[in-house]
Amino acid sequence: MSVLVAGGVGLFAAGLLVGGFVFRRRNEDRSRAVQCEKELAEARAEHERYRANVSEHFARSSDLFRDLTDQYTSLYRHLAEGARDLGRPDLPAFEGAPAQPRLESRSGTDDAGLGADVTRPDETPRSDE
Repeated sequence: MSVLVAGGVGLFAAGLLVGGFVFRRRNEDRSRAVQCEKELAEARAEHERYRANVSEHFARSSDLFRDLTDQYTSLYRHLAEGARDLGRPDLPAFEGAPAQPRLESRSGTDDAGLGADVTRPDETPRSDE
């Protein structure tokens, strides 16, 4: 009978050891999962901050280009009026922004491919060939 009791106590102790090992292992897995979720949340927050910075950058770039366009238009108006008033009274009065340049390929078509020349609508493409 003592052998049976000793065997039972031994099995109980072994069960406690195995149970403790499994419990510890599960707790480590849970803490690792919690740590991964925390890192994921931090990475998402950092990504959102980055996206916000990119959006702000491009919005500011857009504002600066718009300001630059307005300044270019003002400069063009000033030069056109000065040319008309100071030297060429036969020039027409300024009526708005200058004509927008269009892209023409060297073959003369209106596709904007590599090697395209920028020309004004009233100019003919120059031939560098």
